[in-house]
Amino acid sequence: MQKIASITTLIVTILVTAIIYIPGTSSPLQLDSLKLYQLERIYNKSGLDISLQDIKFGNNLGRYVSQASFYLNIHASSKLDSANIKRTNLAIHLACGVLIFLFSLNISGATNYSPHKYTIAAITSSLWLLAPMNISSVLYAVQRMTQLATLFSLASLILYLQSRKYFQSKAASHKGIMCALLSIAAFLLAIQSKEIGVLTITYLILIELLIFRVRPSSKFIFLGLAACIIAAGALLQFAQLPDYSEKPFTLAERLLTQTVIVSEYVQNLILPTSIEIGIYQDNHTISKSLTDPISTLLCTIAIALITTACLFFSRFKSTSLPVFGVLFFFAGHLLESTILPIELYFEHRNYAPSIGVYLTLSLLTLGCGLKYGIKIPALILSVYIAAFITIDILRVSNWNSPQRALELSAYREPPSGRALSNLVQLHLNKGDVSRARKTLNYLIESVPERRFSALLQSMYISCLTGIPPQEQIYNQLTNAVSVYSKIEASHAINNVIHAIEKTNCTSIDLNKLSDSLLKHSERTRLPASSSWYIDYYIAKIYSLQSTRKAIDYLYQLGLSGNDKALLYAEELASDQQQNQ
Repeated sequence: MQKIASITTLIVTILVTAIIYIPGTSSPLQLDSLKLYQLERIYNKSGLDISLQDIKFGNNLGRYVSQASFYLNIHASSKLDSANIKRTNLAIHLACGVLIFLFSLNISGATNYSPHKYTIAAITSSLWLLAPMNISSVLYAVQRMTQLATLFSLASLILYLQSRKYFQSKAASHKGIMCALLSIAAFLLAIQSKEIGVLTITYLILIELLIFRVRPSSKFIFLGLAACIIAAGALLQFAQLPDYSEKPFTLAERLLTQTVIVSEYVQNLILPTSIEIGIYQDNHTISKSLTDPISTLLCTIAIALITTACLFFSRFKSTSLPVFGVLFFFAGHLLESTILPIELYFEHRNYAPSIGVYLTLSLLTLGCGLKYGIKIPALILSVYIAAFITIDILRVSNWNSPQRALELSAYREPPSGRALSNLVQLHLNKGDVSRARKTLNYLIESVPERRFSALLQSMYISCLTGIPPQEQIYNQLTNAVSVYSKIEASHAINNVIHAIEKTNCTSIDLNKLSDSLLKHSERTRLPASSSWYIDYYIAKIYSLQSTRKAIDYLYQLGLSGNDKALLYAEELASDQQQNQ
């Protein structure tokens, strides 16, 4: 009876999830998802006559599995169809839900919770499928990378558990070998979907220590640690070491801030309230020390206490499964929420880790049901899931309304500079220059760390409208605070230059623009190469006036030790000779 009820619950949850998500699959691509147009250009040029290197993602490991899946979507539609991409993401999400059911079933079945394993599996998978925070992993198209890494990681774990069962029975060792080989293959596919797939090994170690109660001296743990070392070595071999020169925070500040963010993740997974689409989180307060802000200290203490409690209760077989759920969540954040120099906050980082949170909640619900009777816990769980569904519907609706989604993120406290900047562009696309300028002025005043890029965006508007910028814009550009993102600043300058070239813009004074950028560059150049993201474009502006002027400027930078400047100078000189 329990088995039939649980499977029925899973099927109903899958159908409800699909019904909620389907309207959101027609939403437009946003942020990094726009990079998928690069794959469309490759397809239009070469079709299926390509190599894996042609579709390699912009890092050393390549993420070939994810990239190939996007490419096949494009081939199926003969173009980049965002709805097709997102419908595939939804299918992967539903498949992950089924695997979470099987994973929870296997894990709980190996503990003292075995008599209730189907109930645990049904609650865990249902909460995860309907979790509002997972919406951005599905509808933020490019995060299929996270989805596929989770899918193959779950497959690897389930196959490992099955192989372990076969090996222990000894009667079907050949099946055990087959499952073990398939588990390894799924693990490799997870890594080639996204690097977080390597955390599969960490999950396996937790399973051995907490579920199967293997002593740390066991050969299983030594094998796991050895595999971790090999995987870490491979990542270090093929990936760059952390470089924070392009970020508005240091390594120490990032680690401190992550204690607050991880705590917020838990809160938002358990008690979600926001109906924002979840991808505009660039406004998070950076922790400067343990007491600045004080929430950093409180969250650090909370995490330390939880970890200590887990270590204590891990000694008891009766509490091993709840401890596993908690540590599974923290283990899932070991890469993206620690030392890597990536953005501070993104909801999709909880796609796999949240399994641990909802597993723990399901155990808590079950415990209450066994102790106090099933009626009250069942009622609370029904209300809880109904709240999830309500927030899901509102969030998906906002994905379908880009302006409303941007406004929700742009005008909260503190405001999202990225959302404001995108809102400016949205107004421009609609031809509403007045609202674009009004939004841009608010961005300049309210988000100082993005002022440099915002001032350049103001010049971009001046180019489009033919109305010269106010004189003070050039002075403000010189004195703008250090940029939030050098890549973002580069794009902003490039947009202005592109507009000048495309429209033969005369409203921008090139001498004043280059002079402002030069002064800003000289103020921030600590070593010479650190301001190359500006210096390169200064040279481009000079080249619009005189190639000789650009070459002289680049050679001057080269004398200060900037090799990139010398290479660009030689390129310009070569082009000049060919054109003569």
